[in-house]
Amino acid sequence: MSSSPVPPSPARARPLTIVLISACGVLLLVVVALVFLFIGRGSAGSDQLAAQSLATASPTPTATTPPQPTQAPPAAAATTAPKPVDKSTRFTSFVAPTTVKCVNGSDTKPLIHVSWSSANAVSAWYTANNGDAANDAYMQIPLTGTQDNFTDEHLFDCFHRPTQDYTLTLVAPNGAHISKHWTVTNVGDQ
Repeated sequence: MSSSPVPPSPARARPLTIVLISACGVLLLVVVALVFLFIGRGSAGSDQLAAQSLATASPTPTATTPPQPTQAPPAAAATTAPKPVDKSTRFTSFVAPTTVKCVNGSDTKPLIHVSWSSANAVSAWYTANNGDAANDAYMQIPLTGTQDNFTDEHLFDCFHRPTQDYTLTLVAPNGAHISKHWTVTNVGDQ
């Protein structure tokens, strides 16, 4: 007996063909859907442009309202940040003479006028030289005042020298010293 080749069963070939045809069909539907999606996006933009050009070409009449008064912009101070508070120890004012006029032969001693004010100091000192008044510890004075606040007279001795140095020193909370020095010169007869 001889055997002859068996042809493949038509039932086996059908399911594979059906699966392949179905997959191709689904793939074709996805591609078509994507094409329509992209075409739709492009035409929507041109439709919007056409609608905008129609709207500007034929404006509809509207009721007019009188112009409203404009308000002034807010003050610049309201928009700027507040200045930082200066916490440094300092003289906020200081006035002192630089000359006196002594009369020859007279033993008068002119009063030296001085005034000062300070900020953020814990103490203030005076001395009749150009050194640090707090270190000299000669005379403690108020943080703001005039020569009237000195515990003794603040006079220029005309017969001892033609110039005299003076110093006021502030002491800061951290112990730093801030001084104002000035020299008074006799411009009168000597």
